Amino acid sequence: MATNSMFAIEVQPICRKNKGDWYLMKWWNAAKKWNLLTGRLKTLSDSQDAYKAEQEALKAESTPPVSINEVPDSLNNNLAPDGGNKRLLSAAMSSISSTLATAIAAASSTTQSASNRLGSVVEVKENSTTSNSSHLNSHKNDLEDINYVSDNEIYYDEDDVIMDSASANSVPLRALHEICCNHRARVICIGDVHGCADELCELLRKVNYLPGDLVLLLGDLVAKGPKSKAVIRLAMDIGAVSVRGNHDHEVLRQGIAFSKKTGKFESSAERKAALQNVHEEHLKIALQLSVAEFEWLCQLPYFISSLDLGKLFVHAGFQAGVKLAEQHPWAMMTMRSLLADGRATCRGLLKMPWANNWTGPQTVYFGHDAARGLQIHPHAMGLDTGCVYGGNLTAILLPDEVLVSVPSSRVYRDYRKADTNKLYSNGNENG
Repeated sequence: MATNSMFAIEVQPICRKNKGDWYLMKWWNAAKKWNLLTGRLKTLSDSQDAYKAEQEALKAESTPPVSINEVPDSLNNNLAPDGGNKRLLSAAMSSISSTLATAIAAASSTTQSASNRLGSVVEVKENSTTSNSSHLNSHKNDLEDINYVSDNEIYYDEDDVIMDSASANSVPLRALHEICCNHRARVICIGDVHGCADELCELLRKVNYLPGDLVLLLGDLVAKGPKSKAVIRLAMDIGAVSVRGNHDHEVLRQGIAFSKKTGKFESSAERKAALQNVHEEHLKIALQLSVAEFEWLCQLPYFISSLDLGKLFVHAGFQAGVKLAEQHPWAMMTMRSLLADGRATCRGLLKMPWANNWTGPQTVYFGHDAARGLQIHPHAMGLDTGCVYGGNLTAILLPDEVLVSVPSSRVYRDYRKADTNKLYSNGNENG
C-alpha cells in the first residue's frame, strides 16, 4: 500500500474562513486532551480553563441558602416544644443568607473583573516586529464569532471523538485560522515509540505541533513501554498515519488468533475477563484495545510512499534491487542487515546494514534498529534511537529535514539483541 502523505496535508481545507472549521474543532479538542498546545494556543487554553474554573466556583458560591423549612426532620425533632431553638435557628439562617448575599455581590464584581482580564490578556507575540503584531489579536477577539454549533446538536467523528455543542463552541477558531494562514504544514516523521506515550506528547510539544501537520509514525507503536493503548488512541485522535512494525503485527496476530480460538473479542467485558489469565505481552495489549483501536492497527500498511516528498517510509527496511511491490512483508518489518549474497536478516551485523546498499532515488526513513541508533546514509535515515531503552525519541520534520529529539524519562526495558536467525532472499523466507 502506498500513501501520498503530502497530499493528505494539502487537501485539508484549513486556510480559508469557515472552510475547515470541523477539522480545527477536532484538532483543538485532541490537542487539549493530550496537552499538546504550545505558545499562544497554550496561553489561550489556560485563560479559558481559568475563566471556566472561576465561573464554576462562583456558581457554587451562589447556591441558594437552605430555608428553615428545609431543616432535616431529625433536627426539627430535637427542637424545644416552645420553638425557642427554632427561632434561634431561623435567626442564624437569616444571618447566613445575609452573608451569602454580600458574598454574591462581591462575586459579581469579581466576575466582571475576570471578564475584563480575559479581554485584556497581554497579546502574545512571536517577536517584537511590527509585521507579526497585526495578526496576533487579543484573546477576547479569539473567543468571538465561534458559535457554529446549535445547543442541541452533538457531533461524532470517525475516530470516535465526541464533541458536543459546548466543546465545539469553546474552540478559538479565529486564532486557529490565523495560525494556519501563517504556518507551512509539515510531515512529522517519528521513530519507534514502543508505548512511550508521555515522550511522544513531549516530542509533539517540542516541535510545536500545529493544525495541518501530519504525524507519520515508523511502526512499533506498541509493546515494551508502559502505555501502548494510549499511543494508539493518541495517533487516532490526531489523525496520524503509521507503517506496520513487527510488534504491531504480533499484537494483531495474537489478537486474531485469540478471537478465532475463543470467539471472544467484540465484548469489552469478555476481553477484560480474559486478561486475568493472560501473561503474554502482545496478547495483553490486544485485549486492552477497543474494537476501533484494534481495527485501526489492522489497517497499517507495510510502507508509505510520498510522491511529493520523494520519500519512502518503512519500519525495518527494503532489499536493494527488489521492486516495492515485491518486497517481502516480514523483511519490511524485521530486517536490519543484508548478507553478501543479498539475503536479508534481522541480525544487526555491524558492517552490513541494509541501508548501505540502498541507492535511491527515493530516500527511505525507517526505525527498528535501536542498537545502531541514529543512522544517516546517502539515501536512508534510521530514526530508532531507543526511547524505550532509556535513549531518545527522535523525529525529522519534512520537507525541511530538521531533526528533533527528546530524552526518555527512564529505562522501560533492558536492551536485548534479536534472538532469531531468519533470513530473507528476494521475498523468500529461509529458516
